[in-house]
Amino acid sequence: MQVQDAYTSSEIIRILRDRGTEEVAIYEDSENLNSEVVRIDCKQGDLEFKCDLLGSDPFFIGMILTTTILCVTSSPFRFANSLNSQMLNATFQVALNDEDEVVKDDDGASLMIADTSVVFDGGVTPEHIERQISLWLEDVIEGFGLDESILESSQIQGVVSDELKEMGMAEQIKWMLEIDALPRTARQLASFLMKDKQEVNSVLYRRSDLFCQDKAQPPRWSLLQPGS
Repeated sequence: MQVQDAYTSSEIIRILRDRGTEEVAIYEDSENLNSEVVRIDCKQGDLEFKCDLLGSDPFFIGMILTTTILCVTSSPFRFANSLNSQMLNATFQVALNDEDEVVKDDDGASLMIADTSVVFDGGVTPEHIERQISLWLEDVIEGFGLDESILESSQIQGVVSDELKEMGMAEQIKWMLEIDALPRTARQLASFLMKDKQEVNSVLYRRSDLFCQDKAQPPRWSLLQPGS
């Protein structure tokens, strides 16, 4: 696998396209953005998001993924805090205007922001970038309760080696959780192992000697620690 600590905008666009994300437009000057940043407008199914590249053209050292969603909630700040306590790959916040008031549409729905950053410094592979994009999209879709079919437009949701394919399902899940060292939902695990979610869920619940879940909804799974 090719490891790089900087990527060009063309390389990032190729990564986005390879995973099934549609590039809508790219802005490469501050006149469009009022800032010194290169922005790629993207679309995954019906979900639109922005990819801001960090650093100096032509070599960028990171990117920020951002999307905005209108949510009907009586307490937008509590809603954002609840999502931030559950989701690991996206940060949720309430959009505010210049008067620090919540931005709302004519029907009273609050504008919410979900973002994440991906740093290239130190060296990352294109597969790692693909994976971070997918993890972020998973959290956005799950957090905002969007249609899961959005992810079906993604051509690459995981990269499974031949060696991993030869393992049993429980061993594949165990490998995934060891690599991440972070709890994951069944849907996230199924996405990156390219397996059926129900099949993954069945193994997670059956193998209580290997896996444990937290109290989040949906539950996040981790490896059972010795003595637990």
